[in-house]
Amino acid sequence: MKHSLLTQASMFAIWTFVSAQLPDGTDTLFRYGRSKPLDMRDSLIEATHSWNVFDVSYRSSRIGRVTGYLVTPSEKGRHAGILFGHWGPGNRTEFLPEAKLYAQAVVDLRRGLDLLMSRKDVDTGRIAYVGHS
Repeated sequence: MKHSLLTQASMFAIWTFVSAQLPDGTDTLFRYGRSKPLDMRDSLIEATHSWNVFDVSYRSSRIGRVTGYLVTPSEKGRHAGILFGHWGPGNRTEFLPEAKLYAQAVVDLRRGLDLLMSRKDVDTGRIAYVGHS
């Protein structure tokens, strides 16, 4: 319980710090029409036994299209999602190798959960995950 409260306090502190940096009147800067059609387009450009890479684009809420890569585990089903944003003059290939590693890591971590849940000496209602970066 203490860890959970600490995490919530940390997130609140980070949000407070970030929001304190925004000048007055910028709350409208980040508004957009969420209900507008995404008009997503994708094409498979790489497939392995571990992941698939799609070249994707979607309609910006302002002008034009946003391009990127969608990396998915090869295994069917619902998976966690991570959104990478490059900085400054970077480009969308910048995080592609890392995204491929995460696609495989998600599957490997799920197999670790399978192992824990298969053991009779593990209370499957009390399994936790800790990750470090």
